[in-house]
Amino acid sequence: LNDVTYLIGNANVLNVNPFALLVTHASDQRIVQNVGIPNSHGLLSPTQWDQSLDVRDDDGFFGSAEDFYALYQERFGAPPAYQAAYSAAMGYSLQKAIESAGSLDTEAVKVALWNLSLKSFYGLLEYSAPGDISGLVGTQPRRPMVTTQILNGSIGVVAPAEAATMELDYPMLTWAEKALLLYPCPQGTVEDGFAADGSIQCTACDAGTYRDRFVLSCSPCPPGSFADSPGTAVCRKCPPTTRSANQSASRSCVQCPAGTLCPTGTSQPLPCPVGHFCPAGRELPAPCANGTKRSEPGARGPEDCVACAPGTYNALVGRSECASCQAGWFSASSGQLECSMCPRGSLASNTGTSVCTACADAGPRGSTTQDIASSDSSACRCPLDTYLPLAGRACLPCPEGLFCAFGADLQSVGEASAAWPVALPGFMARAGEPLVVYRCLFAEHCPGG
Repeated sequence: LNDVTYLIGNANVLNVNPFALLVTHASDQRIVQNVGIPNSHGLLSPTQWDQSLDVRDDDGFFGSAEDFYALYQERFGAPPAYQAAYSAAMGYSLQKAIESAGSLDTEAVKVALWNLSLKSFYGLLEYSAPGDISGLVGTQPRRPMVTTQILNGSIGVVAPAEAATMELDYPMLTWAEKALLLYPCPQGTVEDGFAADGSIQCTACDAGTYRDRFVLSCSPCPPGSFADSPGTAVCRKCPPTTRSANQSASRSCVQCPAGTLCPTGTSQPLPCPVGHFCPAGRELPAPCANGTKRSEPGARGPEDCVACAPGTYNALVGRSECASCQAGWFSASSGQLECSMCPRGSLASNTGTSVCTACADAGPRGSTTQDIASSDSSACRCPLDTYLPLAGRACLPCPEGLFCAFGADLQSVGEASAAWPVALPGFMARAGEPLVVYRCLFAEHCPGG
């Protein structure tokens, strides 16, 4: 584009006036924007593709050349250059080759490409195989091209005759003659014949349309914009929280419904993101409160935010999911901002617990835990001044003359005697028989332990 702009500028300055000027990469509306309607008038360009070509896909994937042109312009807000159509056609042919090969194997796909003969919006797609001297391996041999010409700011096909959408303008006007093409009407209006005094008569573009200095006719406002009065030179973008009333040629914007977002210049509302809700008329999404979640897009109001279930919590706003309470913690009711630690005498061995399990149900009867937030049943031990006997599942009072620390347990044989009851001062017990206690005649001889 820069080379074409430079060429036209210098030809104009040097007053070089050829009968025809044909350059590559000039079948592009940006050329008109760069050098203006008069200077681009009559410019010829060979191109691989044009939307006016009478070609289409066999399977309707893109449709016709005109369909592809419309889809591309709607998606990207600008008309496609032939390079964009070429790239899409290559991807389309690769997809068909993979489908034909039934495999992603490189060699199998290459063979499928060599054998491909496919009608598409870009024309017939065929590739030269090894040994084909018509071109490089993998190219499209002998592909017909078309020639376009820019006339009064519009681009159309002029050759070959069977594909032409406008008549060839030849010879090209001189630069001085092109200067006469300067449009006589101000922006927002179009030429409409002559007045009674012989002057050119200009008529305002209708509401919903516009004309700037790059076009010679009134054009519909693009999606997401509007013109609420006649004579518009530039369509205005729809403000936030609204969208254009129509896909094109809108005269006004309408309020976007609740559950959607509409940034500036929107034609199609966007769904409200997860973790948020979007009342009508709100520019930005509002986060769901802590203790709640919203997993699906499109929430209309705070009532669409769902409270976290028991066993889960949410300390933050704007979340799509609630977190599970960790082991040793619980949340007993819905809508919690945080989990609570299981109190002494209970435990939660799993995550997502809503009710802690009592030690009476998980360990010996009468047992408890030494700490809070316990997560394993082994934490349920006999309390101080009780012990767990060799047989049985209940804690018993510590016998006279013995001291039973927390967790005293005669069943813990493999733990030596660390958890066994020990003799108090003035008492003694035989090794291996911790419950056989004797009172000492001389207390100073029995320090305990």
